Amino acid sequence: MMSIAMNVLKEKSRSKTLYILAVIGAVFMLLISTGDGLSINGVKVDSFEQRVPVALAINTFIGALIGMMSALQTIPNEIERKTDHLILSRGVKRWEFMISLALGNLLTALVAVFAVNFSLGIFVLILGRAGLMFRVVFSIIIISINVLALSGIVSALSVRIPSTVTAILAIMIYFVGMLHRLLSTFAHSIEGPAGVILSTVMKVMPSFVEVQAQASNALLGKPVDPYPILLMALYVYAGLSLTMIFGRKEK
Repeated sequence: MMSIAMNVLKEKSRSKTLYILAVIGAVFMLLISTGDGLSINGVKVDSFEQRVPVALAINTFIGALIGMMSALQTIPNEIERKTDHLILSRGVKRWEFMISLALGNLLTALVAVFAVNFSLGIFVLILGRAGLMFRVVFSIIIISINVLALSGIVSALSVRIPSTVTAILAIMIYFVGMLHRLLSTFAHSIEGPAGVILSTVMKVMPSFVEVQAQASNALLGKPVDPYPILLMALYVYAGLSLTMIFGRKEK
């Protein structure tokens, strides 16, 4: 299984698009988070504590975009090429092949996250906080859970759903996850069946913003709540499990 996953990683590593996107994202993050013109609602953002959430938000978005793009076509392409038939003839079960492809997507997403967040280390050095490099690594590990979860979800959906629809759903899931606090508050303010339905939906949706907040806390030396991180890890597991389930039966 790991050999197939590593082959996926090697194949994705040849994509110039991912490298270009990672470099553009890193430069964009550095320009915004270290420049003098950054302001939110007319208030100038110039302190380290204020810039960290901005830097992490940009990195999370770029990392999520790379993770989604890398996972979107992996399984559909292999199905279209009939690669699964070749693998099945060698005694590998179809669900094992599918989950191996999903693991390859996760590895690619993880590498992409660390590549994009390399700029976060530069960001910390530019602001004269070289002593925080250990916190930077810890923060990157935390934020990678978001991207892994999205990659796992996309992998599962791509087994059965067309790529365009999967991409739309992934984007919706990401933005709902980033607006999770606001939407949850809104859901609780609505009465009747609509409020119950929306509240239920928000309970099952991943909260990317909570994990991002814990990554910020890690970098700033504040207490880190492990609950949102562990909860997001369950979404990674759910994505792999659904990929396995969806991959058991031929299309």
